[in-house]
Amino acid sequence: MNAPRDEHCEYLWGYAKRLRFVRDTVAEAFETRRLSQLRLLDISCGNGSQLTLPLALHGFEITGIDIDERSIRHAQSMSGGLTNVKFQQASPEDLSAEKPFDVVILSEVLEHYT
Repeated sequence: MNAPRDEHCEYLWGYAKRLRFVRDTVAEAFETRRLSQLRLLDISCGNGSQLTLPLALHGFEITGIDIDERSIRHAQSMSGGLTNVKFQQASPEDLSAEKPFDVVILSEVLEHYT
């Protein structure tokens, strides 16, 4: 008989694994630059709790966008006094190309489209 699976722990482990992967991959790809010099864009960031905010806490300059207004409002309320994170209700087409991003993150986006 199998022991019951704690799905909450599995999600937390998966989120931590994804965060480590993104953080380490970006740092390795731009090893000659400080994290604070890198501009990241997290498309469909949701409320920002899984990648956008943790990456900001690691020192990246990051913008999270999502089309859901409630998610963005919640993300903004959770960002506190962080100055290196910005949340915007937008789609990628809404963004201006004034200052390009070094990295664009599309995590758990494509599998939600049919």
